[in-house]
Amino acid sequence: MGNKGHDPDLDKVKQLLTLVRDSCEEALNGKWDHRDNILKRCEEAFQPMIDDIEEAAKELGIELEPYEPDND
Repeated sequence: MGNKGHDPDLDKVKQLLTLVRDSCEEALNGKWDHRDNILKRCEEAFQPMIDDIEEAAKELGIELEPYEPDND
């Protein structure tokens, strides 16, 4: 899973994970305005979360499997 000899910046990982967590909390508690342009707002909100998760994984030396949509 992790890479031996890889020294992750845990403060950076903590910051990235906190940003993603806080964004999810804001979506659930209604802080996000979902009334207008929902598709545009989702794209603007979720792509940075994907980027943060991928950056945190990279910092930890973890390679995430590619996303495979469930076509059921």
